[in-house]
Amino acid sequence: ELKHSERARALSLSDTILRNLSSFDSLINQFLKKGEINLRVRNILRLVTAELVCDNLASHAVVDSAVSLTRKDVKTRHLAGLTNAISRRISDKSQTGLTLEKPKLSFDFAKQLKEIYGEEATQKISKAVQHAPPLDITLKQPAKTSIFAEKLKANILPNGTLRIFKKFKITELEGFRSGDWWVQDVSASMPVRFAGNVAGMRVLDCCAAPGGKTMQLASLGAHVFAIDVSQKRLVKLMQNLKRTKLNATLLNENILNYQSKKLFDLILLDAPCSSSGTIRRNIDLQFLNPLTRLPELVRKQELMLEHVMQLLSPSGLLIFCTCSLYPQEGEFLIKRILERHKNWTQKKLDVEKLGLNEAWLDKYGGLRLRPDYWDTEGGMDGFYIAALGKTQ
Repeated sequence: ELKHSERARALSLSDTILRNLSSFDSLINQFLKKGEINLRVRNILRLVTAELVCDNLASHAVVDSAVSLTRKDVKTRHLAGLTNAISRRISDKSQTGLTLEKPKLSFDFAKQLKEIYGEEATQKISKAVQHAPPLDITLKQPAKTSIFAEKLKANILPNGTLRIFKKFKITELEGFRSGDWWVQDVSASMPVRFAGNVAGMRVLDCCAAPGGKTMQLASLGAHVFAIDVSQKRLVKLMQNLKRTKLNATLLNENILNYQSKKLFDLILLDAPCSSSGTIRRNIDLQFLNPLTRLPELVRKQELMLEHVMQLLSPSGLLIFCTCSLYPQEGEFLIKRILERHKNWTQKKLDVEKLGLNEAWLDKYGGLRLRPDYWDTEGGMDGFYIAALGKTQ
């Protein structure tokens, strides 16, 4: 029911608070005699902190809104005085040169990352997610990269992705309505780029919606079969194809049930996963404990991978990827699959041509990307990418 501007404001406030939760709570706790406080009131004070410290809004308006919100709920009405007092103290602090503590990842998520990557890497990842990420776009015609970089005031990343740091309404940017580009994080654009020349190839894009990789493949001349179990998401993919004037065959089906008499030259499986690698854009993930979903997700990934292996031509290429930071959804899974299928092999990805660091490859040739990589250029989503093929 909210207007677009109101919805955008609500999302902005939510993102600011979740991205700085530990810092905001540390400040609020300074003014509490007891560490605990009614959760609704704490959330109101978090809003106060975001609007005063980060957005520099007028103090009297922010404080009045906070007190009004507290009075609206019968369970918190008696805490209006406390809300008023703490809000004013936060306001006073913000006007006298307040310095917030650096925000930290949630304890549980940081602990999980330390076990995988160690203390130093976890600190780098924590730093990388402190700010909302820039906007990455993929062009339909790479030859126009320089032209659109100038039009959109964008940086050109080593792999050809355009990156925009200023905040704009996406639909109003030049080239959106005419379908010259689509939004796609630099990491998500990598799997297709590793496929090389796909022109004329018969390609299966699994779990394809909303269609970033489908559009990449179609723009490069591939005959794409895009399959997704969600009809709603396929509608979005269809809209994206229409806007970009690209073609693909859309299949609304569970990939585990899909059969094809004709095999594919290239199969791309971006499997459903914890999405932990998208922490820069979805900062709330760390509070949802994605680790608890891993066993079910890994089982599904394994089933999907083994099924699509049957659909690949003898000389074809299968690219598996997940936007995850957990090796259970990447390195460990691929190792287990190859141990079971001796007639399959993992191919080393050519990272140099995309401007990536050779050190990001594992010893089998798979690519591990993290949010802190390319940190001076604005970072990237966490991703794992592996290329598989049948032994000749």
